[in-house]
Amino acid sequence: ADYLVGGYWVWGKLIENLADIGYDPSLMHMASYDWRLPFQLLEKRDQYFTRLSFTIEAMVHGSGHKAVVIVHSMGGNVFLY
Repeated sequence: ADYLVGGYWVWGKLIENLADIGYDPSLMHMASYDWRLPFQLLEKRDQYFTRLSFTIEAMVHGSGHKAVVIVHSMGGNVFLY
């Protein structure tokens, strides 16, 4: 998800810049979702929100730091759901 093809970045630059100010890229999690599905179906079919919640809680517990969540576009609505 960071680089699609050589020279074309999606999240790569953001990850690099966060690393430059002290964030550890190995402690970052990219949470993609099927944008074609209504939110209820994301949970019903994939347990998406249950898994995302578990992942965030596990990362916070494991690192001892607060979570920083960065969303993009429709991902903002998905995260707030």
